[in-house]
Amino acid sequence: MNRYLFGVVVLAVLMAVSCGTTRETVLGEEYRSVAIPVFKNETMEPGLEETITASVIQAFLRDRRLRVTDRSHADVMLEGRITSVEIEPLSFTDLDRAVGYDMTLVLYARMVDADDGRVMMQETEFQARGPFLLTNEPSIERQRDIGSVLADQIISRFLDGW
Repeated sequence: MNRYLFGVVVLAVLMAVSCGTTRETVLGEEYRSVAIPVFKNETMEPGLEETITASVIQAFLRDRRLRVTDRSHADVMLEGRITSVEIEPLSFTDLDRAVGYDMTLVLYARMVDADDGRVMMQETEFQARGPFLLTNEPSIERQRDIGSVLADQIISRFLDGW
């Protein structure tokens, strides 16, 4: 019984210690802060750039490996451009009216050195999609949901390396 109790205590201590540590980024220790200017919107969907950029900023704030700051204080910049947004009906009623739509968004992002503009991570395509129902317009909430998915992809690729 004592061995079992000892094993549980050791496991609990190891878990507590590991929860307090921060994960490394593939950028290296010298990069501690990021600026995220408003992404470029190359689509006809108004306001999309602000919603998606805000979602990405929130994800970096939650992640906490890089401090989000303005360009003058940043080590790296995350630049992005939204190149495509498609909204397609999901299904139709008996009266041939759409009951829901699917939104697909494509974003290209890259990391550059904030001082000299040197590309730290090449431009990469990210894509997310999601349904919205009972309306013919995606809500800000749906855009935020898709922005969160994109943000998770960006963090996985640019900070975790996969």
